[in-house]
Amino acid sequence: MREGRSAAADPAKPLFWLMAVLGLVSLLVVGVSAVVFAATWPSAEVRAAQVPISLYAYDPVTRTLSGTPRTTFEMGEVPVARIDFDKLDDLPTGRVNAAWFDALGYRTNSVERSKLSEMTEPVPLSGTAAVPPGRYQFVLSVVDQGRTTEVLARIHVEIE
Repeated sequence: MREGRSAAADPAKPLFWLMAVLGLVSLLVVGVSAVVFAATWPSAEVRAAQVPISLYAYDPVTRTLSGTPRTTFEMGEVPVARIDFDKLDDLPTGRVNAAWFDALGYRTNSVERSKLSEMTEPVPLSGTAAVPPGRYQFVLSVVDQGRTTEVLARIHVEIE
């Protein structure tokens, strides 16, 4: 500072305090957001023994499966998820939901049944042949009043 100039007349001091207050407000917002996020995160259990799921290529016109199980598909192929009941030891109870999600978390297709044993039809990623390349996820879960209570299986598929 120069001689004769008081600290109160320093033009940088109000800007410093403004930046300090804005920094504290941003830390408070981040802290509250983290608490809200942790409190509202879904608390669905993941089943220790996953329900066995196989992925096949699917023809939506003839509604048939083809090939061997795999997790990578070519563009133009429609993946379908099928529950392997012959490899399943015990059937979970409750209403079940089978859903496909894209990389952004949007649901592309889903089927809900009152119990797992009724889910005998394979669940295709899409009802049409138009499936863009990308990473997709199939999730099989037990639901109660619209909320997931247990994740039975989760499998990823890549369309190149």
